[in-house]
Amino acid sequence: MKIRTIILIAFLTLAVLSAAVILVPQAVIIFGAKGKIYSIDNIPERRVAIVFGASVIENKYPSDVLHDRVASAVELYKMKKVEKLLMTGDNSRMNYNEVKVMSATAVKLGVPEEDIVLDYAGFRTYDS
Repeated sequence: MKIRTIILIAFLTLAVLSAAVILVPQAVIIFGAKGKIYSIDNIPERRVAIVFGASVIENKYPSDVLHDRVASAVELYKMKKVEKLLMTGDNSRMNYNEVKVMSATAVKLGVPEEDIVLDYAGFRTYDS
């Protein structure tokens, strides 16, 4: 075999393996999630919606990502798709409390405090 042929085969093999490394996990996720992803209109009713924490600003304001999460949960609550909101987030330092900010945001958006459950031990998503 000529060296050019060997290099071409090696390059093509590397290209196919690279594509497989990228595409196979995506395919597994897409097919594994089939039937489990809902639009806001067809989401089934549940007792609780878990709202995962994200960063807060100056321990007073939710980041854009966190605000979107809380607002989406509040929308589900107002549509009567869920009965309670479980706020879970980081509270590992005295001056950092995601759960408090999340709860305050949900209350400002119209959820009564008694329908919000707080989990202060959500230091990591896995913990929650």
